[in-house]
Amino acid sequence: MVSKDVEVAAGTVQQDLRYDLLDGIEADETVKAYQARAAIEFGLETGVRIGMVVEAESEVERWVEEQRILPRLLCLAVSNPIKANTSSSNYSYSFTSLSASSLVLSVMGGAIEISSSEGLSKGNDDLEYQTQEQIHNKCCWFEEQITDDLKWSYALNCVLQKGSSKYQDIALLDTKHFGKILLIDGKMQSAEADEFIYHECLIHPALLIHPNPKTVFIMGGGEGSAAREALRHKNVNRVVMSDIDQEVVDFCRRHLTVNQKAFHDEKLDLVINDAKAELEARNEKFDVIVGDLADPVEGGPCYQLYTKSFYENVVKSKLSDNGIFVTQAGPAGIHTHKEVFSSIYNTLKHVFKHVLAYTAHVPSFVDTWGWVMASDQPLVLDAHQIDCGIKERIDGELLYLNGAFLVSSTIMSKSVELSLLKETHIYTEEDASSTGSGEDQKEGRSSSWFPADRSSQTIAERLDFSVLDIKLIGNAHERYRLLLSDSVSTQHAMLATQLNDRVKSGSVKKGSVVQLIEYICSTIQNRKIIVVLNMETIIPDWEIIGNPKLFSESASTSPKTVPERDREYRESTSNNSSTPSSSSKMQNFRPTVQPPYKPPPNYRNHGAIMKNEAPARIIPIAALNPYQGRWAIKARVTAKGDVRRYNNARGDGKVFSFDLLDSDGGEIRVTCFNAVVDRFCSSIEVGKVYLISKGNLKPAQKNFNHLKNEWEIFLEAASSVELCVDEDDSIPKQQFSLKSINEIENLDNNSIIDVIGIVVSINPVVPILRKNGLETQRRNMNLKDASGRSVELTLWGEFCNKEGRELQELLDSGLFPVLAVKAVKVNDFSGKSIGTISATLLFINPDIPEARKLQEWFDRGGKDAASQSISRDNMPSLSGNKIRKTVSQIKDEGLGRSDKPDWIMVKATVTFIKTDTFCYTACPLMIGDRQCNKKVIRSGNKRWQCERCNQEFEECEYRYLLQAQVQDHTGLTWVTAFQESGEEILGCSAKELYLLKNEEQDDERFGEIIRSSLFKQYLFRLKIKEEMYGEEQQVKITVVKAEKLNYSSESTYLLDLMSKITV
Repeated sequence: MVSKDVEVAAGTVQQDLRYDLLDGIEADETVKAYQARAAIEFGLETGVRIGMVVEAESEVERWVEEQRILPRLLCLAVSNPIKANTSSSNYSYSFTSLSASSLVLSVMGGAIEISSSEGLSKGNDDLEYQTQEQIHNKCCWFEEQITDDLKWSYALNCVLQKGSSKYQDIALLDTKHFGKILLIDGKMQSAEADEFIYHECLIHPALLIHPNPKTVFIMGGGEGSAAREALRHKNVNRVVMSDIDQEVVDFCRRHLTVNQKAFHDEKLDLVINDAKAELEARNEKFDVIVGDLADPVEGGPCYQLYTKSFYENVVKSKLSDNGIFVTQAGPAGIHTHKEVFSSIYNTLKHVFKHVLAYTAHVPSFVDTWGWVMASDQPLVLDAHQIDCGIKERIDGELLYLNGAFLVSSTIMSKSVELSLLKETHIYTEEDASSTGSGEDQKEGRSSSWFPADRSSQTIAERLDFSVLDIKLIGNAHERYRLLLSDSVSTQHAMLATQLNDRVKSGSVKKGSVVQLIEYICSTIQNRKIIVVLNMETIIPDWEIIGNPKLFSESASTSPKTVPERDREYRESTSNNSSTPSSSSKMQNFRPTVQPPYKPPPNYRNHGAIMKNEAPARIIPIAALNPYQGRWAIKARVTAKGDVRRYNNARGDGKVFSFDLLDSDGGEIRVTCFNAVVDRFCSSIEVGKVYLISKGNLKPAQKNFNHLKNEWEIFLEAASSVELCVDEDDSIPKQQFSLKSINEIENLDNNSIIDVIGIVVSINPVVPILRKNGLETQRRNMNLKDASGRSVELTLWGEFCNKEGRELQELLDSGLFPVLAVKAVKVNDFSGKSIGTISATLLFINPDIPEARKLQEWFDRGGKDAASQSISRDNMPSLSGNKIRKTVSQIKDEGLGRSDKPDWIMVKATVTFIKTDTFCYTACPLMIGDRQCNKKVIRSGNKRWQCERCNQEFEECEYRYLLQAQVQDHTGLTWVTAFQESGEEILGCSAKELYLLKNEEQDDERFGEIIRSSLFKQYLFRLKIKEEMYGEEQQVKITVVKAEKLNYSSESTYLLDLMSKITV
């Protein structure tokens, strides 16, 4: 082959070129040559770097020569000053550009690459927070692998933010061409320059076609853009957005400023939950349901939300009479529409009477993208009506859509339209994400491994193989193909996507010896292939054994799922033969250490997995995850809550929960609702051991669940709870994670901990009237331990009578009991103290080693040992005047910028009060010993709803959030005053002032109250702490106490201060 090196300089060249032909890696050589040309033209047009390996070397040579591509490129580059050197005998051309934005084309050995000469990629592995200058100097690019032979690169200005959640990695980059781009697990999600294209197309067509959309449910959409567009519709009064990843939502809420208004809109109901479970649980219907989810990839977390059964049984049942369902449907380009677009369209056709597909080009995705709408009512698109709807029903102007374009977007190219008509594949629970019609399936397309006529079977027998080769393949999603050997034969295998990290980390590599734990053997076009679901590496590096040949047995001639030779191999190694066979040679080197338990992976195969009728095996609580099918746990009930009743938008209901502990120390909470409460509540006893199976795992709600487990079991009608009659001594009665009292000093407020101490004093019961009008009880006591510290423990409610009375009697009789407390909450209102919550458990003189050790210390002198209380008020009294500061000293001394807040007193005058948002509506319910105080919103039935408590009520609390300007002789500053301080300054309650302004609309009286509060001197007790607002650190000054200045006391203070002045 003739080698050619070409450098072409070019500026921005405008070409009317369709470049969505770049994805087809399965075409013949002629098409590949055309793709190479398209890549060149696209690179010249846009300046985006393209890397493409073209295997059709001779065809590329012919094309370069016959089509006179080099002179053509020279013509395209004439707008820039260039100088040329040519050598016709070697077909080598070199054009050196005087422009800084030159492009490089290399044709050598069939490899074609276009890149900016000052933007050669450094790769993505070392992306850190860097300045724009650092990025520019390093010529850094972000690369996204599209296929094994194609990747897109984006020149970076800087990396703005990086983060990670328990589900995925998150990053926000600033690119030169597309502005800010959001990445999830290294994949582009949206770009600042054109995200409006995707989200306008996803949201507005369905809402404009619907006659009067009021309610919208969004599955996924954690970045908030879909909710932002839906909330622009004037008719919409409620948008529910359900996303499973709290960290991603918080990341986008903080850093995607364009969506912050949507996140704070009162009409948005943000729910952190699995979208499928949330939609199933809601007893309401929606006018529009939106699927803003990842593609239905094999083994991916979203595939169930694209299945025919989900559309039939869940989505359709949750739509109102004129309801419309719309979903993103993946790439829809000429070579990519068969990945998922055509299958999603066909699946919806088998569920709804009317289905409409439409597409638009999204530049940052470098492809045409597709969406599909479905309804049982006709989907009528009229350009004039759409334009009128945009004008009348949407706030502001759309940037992309209008009536004519939306109508035209439903027109497909001939090849795409033909594919949609011929598509036969339907997403089902058993066939999770196979795509495309059978005749179009080809190895190498990441989302379509198995054709519709395949058969497969889960294999449980473990096999050992050496890895001869590993190859990365796939279009939009990475997949690894392994060549495995048993020393006699070789066999190709595909890794399930959740095992990709094994390869990336080097755990699985060429030369490794691996054991297949769970796998599927499938027949594809008369070829056998193994899909590996779970595996482990037993020898990291080992030499190749024997001279293995490719296994050639025809899959269609035998029903066996494991070759006979492999079966004999396994039998020979399992019979403890003293003379190992040649095929078991590697087995002798397998480590004898028992491998740790690994739960089945979060995977669902495309093929028909055989039904397992065997009983569910007992596994540790720590091994539970939502992707397992059959499981059972054996555990002891350590705590049982009371049945609680609730009322929310879904209606009335009841709930109760209990906590479990197994022999491995794993803990998990089990929750039951409504009819399931009646079935199981009476049969659950604390201390008993149960066998539990067929529950549904969901993320634990950490607001109400203190256990160290990210999951929570929800029992259903089909769940099984069996009492174990025989006592299992291997399961402890209780488990503690005890903290010493001196450790409490450094814990965050609201932390949930376990603590143990000696009760040295106890106070009588005190009745407390809650702000919701209900009465409760409080009892304080003091604990001390060997750390030399003591702490105040507050018992609330029933704890005061039962355990509190028993402790009082012990102390009255001269005994000092040991008290172990599980799940108490740390408070920092007055120093550090602890208090009971509904999940708290009290153990008096428990039979545990820590209690015996503490009692021994106390008896040997600990009783009389001095201890310092951590439950004291760390702030001086107002009359103490020990840390008096001026306003200017707050800034000059950098107060509040350390790890802990600064507490000072300032004598100042109120000079201005903001009146636009002086208070907020708050939740009146009690959570433990504190009022919730979370902001509440109006629900559809004119009741108040609290997202935190998930309850509704007739009346809410009005609480001050007062922004005031205070001034002394040195300067002025802004402060925030909450309830008690606000009442002290204004002289009336927040509710009175709110009603005066908003209901009575007595502006004169309202203004008089504000004016009468100005220009009065106060002695302010301030808390100063630096906090994050948006993307900035700001010092927040909070009024803890406001006391009108007592001139007599102030005169005494000043005289005392003057007496200390020395001349």
